[in-house]
Amino acid sequence: MRKLVLALGVSTAGFAASTLYFWRELQVERSTRQLVASTPAMIGDSGTPAQPSPAPGNSAAMNQPARVPVARTRPDAAVDGTDTEAEARARSLAHMRAVLEDPLEREAAMRASRDGYRSSFPRLAEHLGITEDQYTRLVDQLAEHQMHWAERRYRCLLEPGCDEMTAMKGIGAERERELTDILGPEKYQQFNEYLDNQQERRAVVRLRGELPDALRMTDVQAERLIAALGEERRHTLKAWEQRGAVPESINSEYGELYHSSLAQDFEQRVAEATELLRRQHDRAAQVLSAGQLEVFDERQAAALAQASRMWQLPAQEGNTQ
Repeated sequence: MRKLVLALGVSTAGFAASTLYFWRELQVERSTRQLVASTPAMIGDSGTPAQPSPAPGNSAAMNQPARVPVARTRPDAAVDGTDTEAEARARSLAHMRAVLEDPLEREAAMRASRDGYRSSFPRLAEHLGITEDQYTRLVDQLAEHQMHWAERRYRCLLEPGCDEMTAMKGIGAERERELTDILGPEKYQQFNEYLDNQQERRAVVRLRGELPDALRMTDVQAERLIAALGEERRHTLKAWEQRGAVPESINSEYGELYHSSLAQDFEQRVAEATELLRRQHDRAAQVLSAGQLEVFDERQAAALAQASRMWQLPAQEGNTQ
């Protein structure tokens, strides 16, 4: 899927904090400085560097391994931008070989992955209603899958002419089987939704931070709101896809705003984004108090205003040429 990402004062790598809400952005920064310094697509990407991320709601995105920090093997091995492609490839292979073939480095990487997943999913067991044993097995399996992903790519890089997409074929289905064995089909689906709702989780975290004490949002309200907002986003994106359109998004400091690829001009984009916001408002009204909903609506309006200014830029630039 294509995805238009225009950063508006929000760092894609610095949302920080040890919660799932910042799962994707936090791991990008860490992973690119560690095991895969010169090839950041090794862990957590689709196998080809610098491609846009699928819009949330796309089932293909659920089969990609999480970007979880792994052990740093060579502190002096950062690429300074002067390497040739061959040198960068050789450096990357050296990093991979150190982790995958040295038992001590490998175990350090596995510990880092497990710790990363635990810090990213601090309340996952409670959210899914699973036992501590299931949670531990889930974290262990995710770390194993991460290593398996790295091993496949390493072998592909060693083989001349290897196509990475072909080499990675089936790894998503393998992950699904492994996690379903641990969680069961229903809870596995809930886990995927938990991951897919990351942008809604970030938005709700920020909303809660802006609410005064008198309007404090409970944990139950927060989870209900996250689920409702994510459900409406997926419903809208699926409807667009059924019409043959591709969902596209623009990122603002208040969250992501969506429109379909069929919306070619400013007015159409605003109309589609506004309709999604209206649906989300209606769902939020079923969860929030009047005072909380007022703050929620202010944030949604600010997000639309920022996105609208960005959508207008291409037209304005075209008129000046």
